[in-house]
Amino acid sequence: MQLMKPYHPNFFAPSTDVQRQHCEKRLALIRPFVSGNVVDFGCSEGYFSFGVAEQADAVLGIDWKSAHIDTCRRYQQRFKDKVTFERADVEQFLTRGYRWDTALYLSVHHHIMGCHGMEAAARILFQILENTSGNMLFDIGQKNEVHTGANNWWKVLPGGDPDEWVRGLLTAAGATTIEKLGEFEFSKAKRGLWRASK
Repeated sequence: MQLMKPYHPNFFAPSTDVQRQHCEKRLALIRPFVSGNVVDFGCSEGYFSFGVAEQADAVLGIDWKSAHIDTCRRYQQRFKDKVTFERADVEQFLTRGYRWDTALYLSVHHHIMGCHGMEAAARILFQILENTSGNMLFDIGQKNEVHTGANNWWKVLPGGDPDEWVRGLLTAAGATTIEKLGEFEFSKAKRGLWRASK
């Protein structure tokens, strides 16, 4: 199935569009902190799953949309068994008791906050960190972005200084090491990209 409007650019197709430039910047920032077995939560079309394959021992990308997983699987043979994909939502996946070395949790948490509420989202963030032996790479939507989508996630986000409330969010989830790796532009606003670990 061909996606009508991809969320991420095709990792294997060269492009100079702005969306790809933003993804390339994020990938360059996170690669030095990726190692071991990696889970990419909300992998979309697999850009970051494929992008960290060289740094990882194995990568599992999960996404709840079948169309995203179908797209990923068309390309995964380029990495043989090193990069695999599975249709699952984050909550379902976390019930399995797996552990991993690196978690990619990029542009997902605000959607969970919007759909499931702050309490459920906080529990999910805690569980991801709890099961990550190394680094969790993280970003989250901001109130001042140009908003689209049906779940109105921006309405539940805290106001004030984004760096302050993101640090508070990660600290409340049990992170003991928190580092802002940089910023990238998304929907006409700046998002921080973070590394967190317990």
